[in-house]
Amino acid sequence: MGIEFLRTVKTMGNCVHLPISESWLELIEPFAKRLHGHNQVTDALLLGLAIRNDLVLVTLDRGFAMMAGERYKANVLTLLT
Repeated sequence: MGIEFLRTVKTMGNCVHLPISESWLELIEPFAKRLHGHNQVTDALLLGLAIRNDLVLVTLDRGFAMMAGERYKANVLTLLT
């Protein structure tokens, strides 16, 4: 199901592919002080890409809002389940 879902999402008009042209360290620099542990490596990359490209990261994970902090809260939309 995972790969088929990604193929479906790829065809949607409101989804974009974001190439990673900066290093992980450059992308996480705006909020690096709020990272707590190795489990946030991928989350930090996704948030950094959203911030760098002035996009909104839509997630079910409430931890993104804490990582983004007040300054970047507009780059995170947490869906409630």
